Amino acid sequence: MVRSVFTVAKAFPSMLGAVIFLSLLVTSLVTPAYSSFIDRVSRRRVLAGLTLAESVVFTCAFFLYPLLGRPLLIYLTLVGGVELVSNLYWTAANSLLRDVVTRENYRSQAGYAEISSQLPAVVAAGSAVFLSTLPFGSLLVFGVALDLVSAAMLSGVPEHRPDHFNGSGGTTMQGVERTWNHWSSVGIREFFRYVRAHLAQVALVYLIGFPFVFTVAGNFVKPVFIANILHGSPAFLAFSEAEYAGFAIVAGLVTPLLQRRLGDSSTLILLFSAYTVASFIMPMYASFTVFTVCQAIHGLGNPGSRVVRKSVVLKSVDRGELGRFNGSVSLLFTLTRMVIIGGSTIMISVGVQRVMVAFSVVQATLTALFLVALFRAPTVKRIFLSEAHWAD
Repeated sequence: MVRSVFTVAKAFPSMLGAVIFLSLLVTSLVTPAYSSFIDRVSRRRVLAGLTLAESVVFTCAFFLYPLLGRPLLIYLTLVGGVELVSNLYWTAANSLLRDVVTRENYRSQAGYAEISSQLPAVVAAGSAVFLSTLPFGSLLVFGVALDLVSAAMLSGVPEHRPDHFNGSGGTTMQGVERTWNHWSSVGIREFFRYVRAHLAQVALVYLIGFPFVFTVAGNFVKPVFIANILHGSPAFLAFSEAEYAGFAIVAGLVTPLLQRRLGDSSTLILLFSAYTVASFIMPMYASFTVFTVCQAIHGLGNPGSRVVRKSVVLKSVDRGELGRFNGSVSLLFTLTRMVIIGGSTIMISVGVQRVMVAFSVVQATLTALFLVALFRAPTVKRIFLSEAHWAD
């Protein structure tokens, strides 16, 4: 994937943005029905299915590569397919997390979840330089093998059976055997009814997640910056990803400690401020050193805020509603990322540095909105001050 992203970012940055935009568009269309679906079935099986779906993407690329003879098309297929699977994967993964945490230690276990999700990224990014020297077809075979192993390992994840997914939202297993068209329409209506009933909570977690929105949007902008402004290599792109994942592991360890010492709200203010400052500084200097330092701060700020976000969701949302709740927030994230990616793809001709500065201004504005909500909205105060409850 490093080879694919770097090659397209250097030669055809607008095309890379267009492919990511299309994958987000598909994600936004399926999220309402998909979110209700994962409240009704085994979330572990959904994750295994998505992992196997990624292996299908690699397999298709493997067979298309010698037929088409056009690496660019294969690279774009990989980027778009993996992006789509990843978007859907994390909604189910965050919902399944509730089954493996305890009330007494949910903050630390949210941190452990962040660590476990970043360890593979460290390994993958660290080995990318070596792997890039291998034939492209062998990389695709290697990816399929890893996906098959990952799908098998998911069988060991503990999970409450589907008939226990009956939180306060009244989720039941009735209707699972209906035809897809009928069930899908029911799921979509159910999803939007849930959003209307929990709009304040969904909006709060949406605001908490803005470092995530901009980090994922940065998956388009940062490779373009590295390739065309820093004139770096795929090796440096791999290094920056490994660095980010490494500091994310540190954030997973440290953030729960900050939450206990400072509280959730103060921890978020600290993380948001650091992330926003780094976002302003990064595009100002065509320097590997400055980029590396700012990337490290991003590696602390975004994963740290994600740990807090998971903690807030775990303590305030019932298990039977987690699919719809996480799906609601994910849909808002996706729509926002579509606007950002679409705008930055159009603006990329004016210079990637200017696009990154524009990102920073928007990030600072949204941080200010979060602070206003944090100190002025009674619903927000109640959520942050409430104790964890395992009602389901």
